Amino acid sequence: MGMHPRIAQLRAMSDEELVARLDTIATSTQVGTQFYLDELRRRETDRQTAAMLGFTDTIRRLTWLVAVLTIVLTILTAVSLVVLVREAGG
Repeated sequence: MGMHPRIAQLRAMSDEELVARLDTIATSTQVGTQFYLDELRRRETDRQTAAMLGFTDTIRRLTWLVAVLTIVLTILTAVSLVVLVREAGG
């Protein structure tokens, strides 16, 4: 594939292939501070993504709870109106 694969070649690689390629060239490459900053940023993004997924799940459950409570309240209101009408009518 040569030293610099083309974009199409990179996109066609699996994650495992990319990791293997990186591990191969990492033994003869020096990195600067940006490499570590990028890794810290990636980890922070992963943590934020996990937190947002947790928030989304909580919102989903709360939405279902509000929907169920709304239906229950609607039924109770209708039943109480029927009872009131019957009592008023006699």
